[in-house]
Amino acid sequence: MVVETEGIVTVGGAKLLAKWAKRGLAKVKRERDAFLFTSGKSLSLSSVSIISEPCKEGYLALFWRAVFLGVGRIERTRVINVLDVGDFLRRGY
Repeated sequence: MVVETEGIVTVGGAKLLAKWAKRGLAKVKRERDAFLFTSGKSLSLSSVSIISEPCKEGYLALFWRAVFLGVGRIERTRVINVLDVGDFLRRGY
């Protein structure tokens, strides 16, 4: 299974990472929501498609069009942003 191609995590790679980390996997439905998530915002649960069920704590690995976005946690009707790929930029690294 290919995990990464030209710096982009493949869908199969995202599934493998989610399984290895014992986390669920979700696909973000729209580009705008992917941008909001990588900007540190939380998402509505209706803006993601759950591919594999999250662990009992509710953690999910999120991706959009085969690009890994980060990790979120389900709380009621929201996916709370725990960590995303834009985090290091906002912190000034």
